[in-house]
Amino acid sequence: MTFGFAMCTLGSIAYSVLSHQVYLTSPCGDQASTCTEGELGDQGFSTVHIGLYAIPTVITAISEIFINVTAYGIAYTQSPKNMKGLVASINLFMSAIAAIISLATSAAIKDPYLPWVFAAPTIAGAVVTVVFWFTFRHLDNQDFIINTDFDDMKPADKTDSDSDRDVPTAAAPVPIDEKKAVPETTTVDAIDRKN
Repeated sequence: MTFGFAMCTLGSIAYSVLSHQVYLTSPCGDQASTCTEGELGDQGFSTVHIGLYAIPTVITAISEIFINVTAYGIAYTQSPKNMKGLVASINLFMSAIAAIISLATSAAIKDPYLPWVFAAPTIAGAVVTVVFWFTFRHLDNQDFIINTDFDDMKPADKTDSDSDRDVPTAAAPVPIDEKKAVPETTTVDAIDRKN
């Protein structure tokens, strides 16, 4: 997870740097978002290519894989058998809190604050990455064992759904010997003999 946090920090640094470069190369300076609406028109664009924003986007997306998948795994394997759903939902609730914080701070996403919109979370993320590593680095030495034998997922009477309905089990398949001669009578011949 620390690797994912570090990748996310690097991606956020790239967003901050690109936003700053847009301000430096825009004819309108730190009002680059509305520069083309004025008298400059199409001449008000920055020379920073929009495709460069794909780089930090890909980096942060990959970092989320390292963070979220590991968090789901730890939440599931380390929780007691009868609390797996609760622990997983608390883990997902943290994503909801992050979304609420994003919505609450969305008013700041405007000129001339765009570089700081990315820089402030980047700085906070870098600090949290270091604190996270020092706090949880001992978990790297532990083996994670799934804390279930899947019996906890069955109903209280410990029967599976097939035995509840008295569904017969299928017979074991008969192996076919490919070297054995095929009988000369066909199914049609056998039916004709019965008639």
